Amino acid sequence: MPKPNPDALVAINAGRSDHAVSQQFMAIVSPCSQCQNFQSDPTKGFPMCPRRYWMEQAEQAAEIEGLPKPPAYLTETGTDSDDQLANPVHSGSNQITSVWVAAVEDNRRILNGDGTVATGSLLDPGFDTRYIRCRLTPAVPAMHQAGYWASGAMKELDQLVVTALNSFQETFELGQASGSPVLIQGFAQKVNFAFSFTQTTPSMDRLANGV
Repeated sequence: MPKPNPDALVAINAGRSDHAVSQQFMAIVSPCSQCQNFQSDPTKGFPMCPRRYWMEQAEQAAEIEGLPKPPAYLTETGTDSDDQLANPVHSGSNQITSVWVAAVEDNRRILNGDGTVATGSLLDPGFDTRYIRCRLTPAVPAMHQAGYWASGAMKELDQLVVTALNSFQETFELGQASGSPVLIQGFAQKVNFAFSFTQTTPSMDRLANGV
């Protein structure tokens, strides 16, 4: 079966409409550097890696005339190798920080046919990344760049709340009659999920001083 083109897949994934409808979901920064999902196609019960998918689309676009080429920020690895992926990807040339995310709701416990556990849920320390389902497009940090670096840059496995929305932003290049849609998942903010941090009660002196 032929793959749908990138525009069609993004339209399905984002659920575009004439209104900017947003929703929030719990997620983590995808563990791309350690991930065992190398598939650009979903096969044998394993999902595809969206980054591998976009990289393959770029390769096909270079060979097939008329096939749209994905934007560079969807195919950058963040490393010097096409085989090794970093996450997030800080691209000075494209002026974007791409944060690839996996939603908790998309990665629940998976059972084998005999009822045994194939893998736990995404937040399980023993989660098998061969089964990880990441969102098709990356998010961007929910703050300006200066604040992002000052507060501590995101890293793999950081816990997030992602505000997903239909992006009506477009990019224009010199001589273009119309813009190209910016394909992002939404805006990501670092959080601590319940039961995932050590509670330290500050003293009244620190509270009074705003520390």
